[in-house]
Amino acid sequence: EDYGRLDDVQEGALAGIRRTGMRLNELVTDVLDYSRLQSGKYDLHKELCFIDILCATALQKMEVPAARKKQKMDYFAQPEGLTCLTDPEMLAVILKHLLGNASKFTPEDGGFGIRVMDMPEQRAISLTVWDMGIGIARTDFERIFEPFVQLDARLARRYEGTGLGL
Repeated sequence: EDYGRLDDVQEGALAGIRRTGMRLNELVTDVLDYSRLQSGKYDLHKELCFIDILCATALQKMEVPAARKKQKMDYFAQPEGLTCLTDPEMLAVILKHLLGNASKFTPEDGGFGIRVMDMPEQRAISLTVWDMGIGIARTDFERIFEPFVQLDARLARRYEGTGLGL
């Protein structure tokens, strides 16, 4: 407002520019992280983390997009209070992308969530992001994890994205 008071239209335009700038920054950061992972130059910073807290934080960040589509979010952990040695920042990024895809491809009034199960025999934890979305054909399972792949160009027009998410 250095040059005068902004009207509602100008405020709205600036808010849109701000949102777009933040989204672009996230995208650039994701591409850089992906490049570091591919080149082997990303160092995992492992620490003991509470899975419930990481998952709750990831789901909390999805509240607005889920509310827009009247989607229900769910979290189930058996048992609660599990900890694991992981890079919490990288796991947060992974959850952000998987939950973003879950919401994006799930119709209005649908649902998505996270299920965590202890696997003591394997000394592991199973973390599953599920959704009620459009689904993926078994024949496409291998392709979805290739960089920048979108399975159906027609869907790319309906669902925005870079193919970087998975």
